[in-house]
Amino acid sequence: LDTSRGVSSVPHAVLRQARTTLHAHRLVDCWRTLHPTTRDYTHFSSPHHTYSRIDCIFLPFGHIRLLESATIGPLTWSDHNPVIVTLHSPLVRPRERLWRLNETLTDPLIKEEVTQLLHNYFRENVPPHSTPQIIWEAHKAVVRGCLIQRGSQKKKAYSATLDSLLQRIHDLDDASYASLLELRTELHSLLNVKAQKAFSATRRLYHEHGNKCGRLLARALRSHRQKLYISKLRTPQGSHVTLPRDMIALLQDHFYHLYNLPQETVSAPPPSLMLQFIRKNVHTKLSPSQRTELEAPFTIEELSQAIKKTPTGKTPGPDGFPYGIIKYFFPPLPQHGSLLSIH
Repeated sequence: LDTSRGVSSVPHAVLRQARTTLHAHRLVDCWRTLHPTTRDYTHFSSPHHTYSRIDCIFLPFGHIRLLESATIGPLTWSDHNPVIVTLHSPLVRPRERLWRLNETLTDPLIKEEVTQLLHNYFRENVPPHSTPQIIWEAHKAVVRGCLIQRGSQKKKAYSATLDSLLQRIHDLDDASYASLLELRTELHSLLNVKAQKAFSATRRLYHEHGNKCGRLLARALRSHRQKLYISKLRTPQGSHVTLPRDMIALLQDHFYHLYNLPQETVSAPPPSLMLQFIRKNVHTKLSPSQRTELEAPFTIEELSQAIKKTPTGKTPGPDGFPYGIIKYFFPPLPQHGSLLSIH
C-alpha cells in the first residue's frame, strides 16, 4: 500500500497474500497502471498523521485496453478521496446468427414436399435466363425458406402438445393415477426428443470446437493461463510497462530488431533452367487420351459416386446446409443439370 511514511503498517504476510490473490485473478490497479511513478493518496489518518492510498479500483488485465483515465478526486463529505475511472465501452455488436439446417426436418412428408419444390424450381429456372451459379445459389434460399416454415410449424405443434400435456397432468386428481402414468409416459417421450437434440448439439459443439481456439479451449486452459500471466515488462532503459499496448509495442520492437536481417537480392532463375529441371526430374507424362479424360466435364455417375463416398457429419458451410442434405435431396438435383454446370 502507498503511504506517506513509505512503510505500510499492514503485516507483510497480509500484503504478500493480497499480491498473490491479485496476481492469480489477473487484477490490475487502474490508477497505478496509468501513474506508475506518481505519488497520491486517498485517505488521511488524523490519529497517525499519515496519508495512504487504500481506495483502489481493480480491472481484469484483459480489459485494461478499455481504460482511458484514472484520477483521484478532491476530498468532499467523506474522509476518503473518490477514485474516478473512465472506461471505453465499445458498442456491443451481436454476432450475426447463421442459419443452420434442422436435420430433424428430414421426414418423408417434408422430403416429398422439398423434392417437388426442387423439381418446380429447376423447371422454371433454366440457364438462358440466369447463369448456373446463380440458379444453384438461389435454390438454397428457396429450400431454406420452406424448411424454416416447416420448422416453425413443428416447433409450434411441439409447444402446444407440451403445454397440453402439462395442463392435463396438472388437472388430474389422485383417482386418475393410471391416466397420470399414461400422460407422463407421453411427456417423457416428447421430452426425449428435446434431450436427444441437446445431446446432438453438445456432440456437435465438441466436434466443431474440440481442436480449435475458442471458448471451450479457453475454459480448459484458464488455470494454465494464470501461470503464464505477465503483469509487466522491463524496457531496455530499465523502466517497467504494464499497459497491454506498451507491452505489445515493446515486443514488436524487440522481434523487429531480432529478425531484421540484411536482405540479399536474389534474381529469379531463367526459364530455360526451370525447363531443364522439369525435363530432368519429371519422368511421367500424360497421354493425349488421359489429358482428354481429365479435362472432360463431370458426369452424373462420377458426381453421384463422389457424393456417396464423402463422409457426413462435417461442419456446414456459410449457407448452413450440412453435407447430409445434399445426399438426402441429391436424386432430383442432377436431372436439371444445374449442379453439373457449376462443376
